[in-house]
Amino acid sequence: MRRFKVWFWLIALSGLVLDLWSKSVAWDFLGCDGGGPGEYLVIDGFFWLRCVENKGGVWGIGQDFTQVLVVVRAILSVGIIIYMALLDPARRRLLWALALVLGGAVGNLHDSAKYGAVRDFLDFLLPVIDYRWPTFNIADSLICVGFGLLVIEMLFDRQHHETQEATTSPATPR
Repeated sequence: MRRFKVWFWLIALSGLVLDLWSKSVAWDFLGCDGGGPGEYLVIDGFFWLRCVENKGGVWGIGQDFTQVLVVVRAILSVGIIIYMALLDPARRRLLWALALVLGGAVGNLHDSAKYGAVRDFLDFLLPVIDYRWPTFNIADSLICVGFGLLVIEMLFDRQHHETQEATTSPATPR
């Protein structure tokens, strides 16, 4: 059980540190606080580093509810920690998923609470369909990967329970 919690915290804290460090480096490199260009072309027509302050949630939804989002992110983060404490140690995929989501959520919570907005800097254009993906950061990536793992865990858990029920249920008389 103890090793289980150590891995959870190691993953979550590593994600958080990587997110905050990458935002700091990008913000300094781009001069996002007013002293620089605010963007840098990495791959022509595809990938830029760009200063974007997102006061809302995912894809900028809820721009007028920054303080509400801070409270919601804090409550969700505490909820993840409580759930982890109650979690069966055998549920490793769920552990990894929750740790990634927590690391990303706390990274974005930090930005919202300290700066009044989340600092985004990864900007991609999908040239085949001429669509600019919403600018994001490492925390957003951690959250998306974590939710992807949650979906996989739910599918595998459901299959496991269905298989278990099929093998342990008594045969029904005809």
